Order: sequence, then structure tokens, then C-alpha cells
Amino acid sequence: MTTILLLGHGQIGAAIERDLAEYSVRLWKHDIADLTTSELDVIAPDVVINAAGKTQLSWCEENAREAVRVNLEAPVELYRRIREYDRTRGHQTRFIHFSSGCVWD
Repeated sequence: MTTILLLGHGQIGAAIERDLAEYSVRLWKHDIADLTTSELDVIAPDVVINAAGKTQLSWCEENAREAVRVNLEAPVELYRRIREYDRTRGHQTRFIHFSSGCVWD
């Protein structure tokens, strides 16, 4: 059975979780930065879906640095971590990222 690791439990994450009920879906409700290769070893996902992010525009404007960290830097680091995990274990994990678009300069 396909194991899916789902990050984010907001509106998009909840909808994805419902739609994928026939699969083994593991929820990650912690900060993306806390998802280590050791955690990936335990979960052994075939697919990682990142639906974590900040979408409330006024919050993003008031907390611009945190919005960039959560919506841009964390997903890029997650992707790097997954690629490293794959490289060292001879695995190929699919990575799907949903973005809010709340990143600007």
C-alpha cells in the first residue's frame, strides 16, 4: 500500500486527507523543520504532500519574515531533505507542494 506523508492540517490538508482515505496517510502536524531523515526512515513515505503554509494575507503582511520562512524556505529545505533521504536509501519519493502564494519581496 502507498504511504503518503501529509504536512499541513488546514483547509487544503484536511480536504486532501479526506480524498485520500483509501491510502495509508500519515499526518505531520509539527514544523517542517522537525521532519528529519530519521523521521522519514520511520514513516518511509512513497509520497510527501506539503500543504503547510500561511495563507491569511494580513498575517503574512504583519509577519513577513515568518511567512517567507514557512511558505518558501521550509518547503525548499524539505525538498532537499527528501532528495537526500532518497539518495542515501536508493528510494524515489514523490513530492507535491501546494503554495499559498503569500511570498513577496
